[in-house]
Amino acid sequence: MTSDFGADTTIRTAFFDNGVIPQGFTLHAVVIGISTLIRVVAHPEHFDARLFKEMTSIWSPTSLVGGQLSVMEDSSLPLITMGKCNEVNADAVASEFSTVVTRASLHVLKNSGQLLLHAGGIADDNGNVAIIVGPSGRGKTTTIREMAKEYSYVSDETIAIDAEGRVLPYPKPLSVIVPGHKHKLQIPSAQLGMKQLASDRLQVGSIVILERAQSGTKGRVEPISLAEALKQISAQSSYLTFVTHPLAFIARLMDETGGFKRFAAGSIDFLASLAPNLWESYPAEQWQHVVPFNKRNSFVGSEVVDALSTNDGVLVMTSDGKLHALSVIASDIWRGLFKGASLRIIERQLETKFGTPLNMTIHSAVSGYVEELKALRIISDVAEF
Repeated sequence: MTSDFGADTTIRTAFFDNGVIPQGFTLHAVVIGISTLIRVVAHPEHFDARLFKEMTSIWSPTSLVGGQLSVMEDSSLPLITMGKCNEVNADAVASEFSTVVTRASLHVLKNSGQLLLHAGGIADDNGNVAIIVGPSGRGKTTTIREMAKEYSYVSDETIAIDAEGRVLPYPKPLSVIVPGHKHKLQIPSAQLGMKQLASDRLQVGSIVILERAQSGTKGRVEPISLAEALKQISAQSSYLTFVTHPLAFIARLMDETGGFKRFAAGSIDFLASLAPNLWESYPAEQWQHVVPFNKRNSFVGSEVVDALSTNDGVLVMTSDGKLHALSVIASDIWRGLFKGASLRIIERQLETKFGTPLNMTIHSAVSGYVEELKALRIISDVAEF
């Protein structure tokens, strides 16, 4: 991972060997619960140590260390190497530093089994976190900044959730657009008057999909279907296919938190007043886990990671992280194969259920669906019939 700020300026991440950092200026920070080591290799004349220390002091908790540093032979910790850092490019370095630290920490967490979301979060006094999911540019930072005047700031960028529903706080500095600055400034939440966490014992209280309402309106919070929520959440997740049965993981969070919600954010003046509505509970939608297990009678292999049956049909996630909504007929074919039925039997079942297709034989119709499933990598091969 390398970001260039000119010919002699880079920030990059790597993973060091043998758990030993060569002698030099190193910063230790805890990010999303992960120890992160940042090493500086720039020539002294290109590097302002005072400026770097000031820039990184907003990351808490942090500590400066030097010399030979051992980390108990843990070679999985990220090493972030910085180049030129001075008054000229300080804003650019600080902005990219925030991004790189986040990505490096997510890389470490990818095998942890946790759900890693591109999301912000606020917590009530009981540690229940309202998680606000949305892509860059949707308004997460603005929304979190306004709501965290009354609720504790958890993050404006990344949320990690473990299998027990626990949330790892990531109260990073906020990336704020400031007139006169080319790059977003990194400002600690306390300086912005945001409420600080009293405890890091947090759990999921609600998951909300952030959208934008018409300008000038108050905005609203309303229930959203499981299928639509899965589509939005999967698109804003990192390393989702590393999670065991990721779709079922997300659906269980729905069950435990009173359904997923859509937050259509309107005027900034109304954001804070709508915050309590984020925890409002709705009836959770019924779903069924339909991942394949043992029997694979008529085909060999599959790239399917997980699959759920929802009110809107069957959703299948493949190993490339793509989410596919299957039609009723495609779903019947796929599920029939995993139950051990031959395509001839499935063919007869579909004809009984839906009738003979127009202008083609049932054999041709089923063959067409099979080819579509193969193209999506939901099945990889089917025996001739």
